[in-house]
Amino acid sequence: MDNPEGKARDKAWDHVPQGIEEQGKKVLVCNFCGLIMRGGGINRVRKHLAGRKGEVAPCMVVDQDVRVAIEASLKETNDERKEKVTSNVVISDDEEQEGNKGIHNSSRHVLYIHMNA
Repeated sequence: MDNPEGKARDKAWDHVPQGIEEQGKKVLVCNFCGLIMRGGGINRVRKHLAGRKGEVAPCMVVDQDVRVAIEASLKETNDERKEKVTSNVVISDDEEQEGNKGIHNSSRHVLYIHMNA
């Protein structure tokens, strides 16, 4: 699977190669259970391998060491996203407008949240 320039290739791709259906559509096939995934990206693949229920059926036969490594990767990604979101948000008292506070993020958008007094 191709990866964007400058980003490391996710190890989950080693366990879910890309295939082609008869109709010519790309699919991902789990090396452990044979699940065919039509659509979704690396996050969905990692949730499958980590055994998480929800967006995709969990893999019940994945090697334990793979499951643990993928789960750690998911946790790391979630922690990085939370850190990125928190570091880009600034709450400013300067922006008060009749009970509203302006919240600025790094893309210079302002979101006004009504603050009940």
